[in-house]
Amino acid sequence: MVKVHLKTLSDDDRPVFLTGSFCDWQTELPAFRMTNLGAGGYEFTFPELVRPPFSYKYTKGDWSSVELDASGWDTPNREWIGRVATRSDTVPHFMTGGKAFDPWMSPGLKIWPEMTMKPLRRKRRVSILLPAGYGNTDERYPVLYFQDGQNIYGGGSVYGDWALDRKMAIRAQQGRRPFIGVVIDHGAERRRAEFNPYARHREGVKYLQWLTTELKPEIDRHFRTLPDRRNTGLCGSSLGGLISLYGVAHFPDIFGMGLIFSPSLWVSQQVYTDAATIRSGLGTKIYLYVGGKESAGTAAAVRKMNRVLREAGAAVALSEKPAATHSEAAWSAELPFALSYLLDESTV
Repeated sequence: MVKVHLKTLSDDDRPVFLTGSFCDWQTELPAFRMTNLGAGGYEFTFPELVRPPFSYKYTKGDWSSVELDASGWDTPNREWIGRVATRSDTVPHFMTGGKAFDPWMSPGLKIWPEMTMKPLRRKRRVSILLPAGYGNTDERYPVLYFQDGQNIYGGGSVYGDWALDRKMAIRAQQGRRPFIGVVIDHGAERRRAEFNPYARHREGVKYLQWLTTELKPEIDRHFRTLPDRRNTGLCGSSLGGLISLYGVAHFPDIFGMGLIFSPSLWVSQQVYTDAATIRSGLGTKIYLYVGGKESAGTAAAVRKMNRVLREAGAAVALSEKPAATHSEAAWSAELPFALSYLLDESTV
């Protein structure tokens, strides 16, 4: 017999069913209803007569509640090939009533097109994504600062994007904790310099000086934020992950969260020494992620960073995806799980 384990972030009162080529794609057969283990976990053991290969999907009872990807888009059929006896799947989201999310759940958007960066003597576009219903409440919100803004929302660049706007709408649909996303465009040809705090001209240090002494105070002044460290985080990938990790380590009184995807740890061995200085007892939460098909040594470096951060006293979640590449698509797929860890889960 073959068995499947499912983990989903879209957990509600609706039961989860398996459908596929083994049942002519019928969607609500009691024989293929999964067992609810709680906390978004499900499992199912197939009848003896059902053996791979077969195609399958997850639904919550019909095709208007079928599984979706992390951005709320349709997914291809899953394929179970070979003699693997047990599989583990994840479903970031399920459709509700034929929709990924209610359009009213979409975040609001404010854009500051040319914010002055005094330490760097240049300007930068900053986008602020506000949670659904922001204007109808007095609630204050945690804030996450995202690097590489061109690749974060609204379709992104030629490299794709993280679809943060859709992720925020889906989180609102799921009833998860809302937050403000501050999305900072990178400096194009100055990106490598601005995100490297170890380079000779120290533009990375000046970038963080701007973010902490100019941008954050302005965000806290104009929007209803929770300005303390436990509710403030830095987010980034590749070089953006490097500068975010550096910021969490060097500004522990400001940043208590770090979303660090595929960081460019090759830039300097000093990054490990800096990470070791994170003070224990502060409750710093860090989500580390790496793909198995990134450049040689990347996964080993991230595992080493995981050990260093844990030894320093940080609460770290490490996620490795063996088939994932160094790409916006991979980081977009991982984003919901990182947000869930940083904003929804208690480490106390």
